[in-house]
Amino acid sequence: MILNKSEIERCLKIIRSIGCRYRLTDMHVHPFEVVYGTGRYAPSQQTDGIWSTEDSAYVPPRINDEGSSPQSSPVNNMPAAMRDRFAMIKLRRLYAHTGPRCMGDQMSMCGLS
Repeated sequence: MILNKSEIERCLKIIRSIGCRYRLTDMHVHPFEVVYGTGRYAPSQQTDGIWSTEDSAYVPPRINDEGSSPQSSPVNNMPAAMRDRFAMIKLRRLYAHTGPRCMGDQMSMCGLS
């Protein structure tokens, strides 16, 4: 299930309101490192508190409709090997940055303290 921007904002509003009264904890693992065994992070030369796998600028997280593509997307009609390759490229970009600032930006956006 892919949520659009307004649905994400509605859910985050609910979570933030709960987070004002209760301690919320985020425990997860990035699948990129687990599935592919890659992700050689090094301290970013551009941004304090960020570790990166590539030399790209860190952009703080934001809410958008980027993921809301229809199920009939051309990607769904591709051969499995090509879909897997596109998934790898997307995961590399998605998990290119980590570190205290990255995690803090994510937590702040989601109302986690």
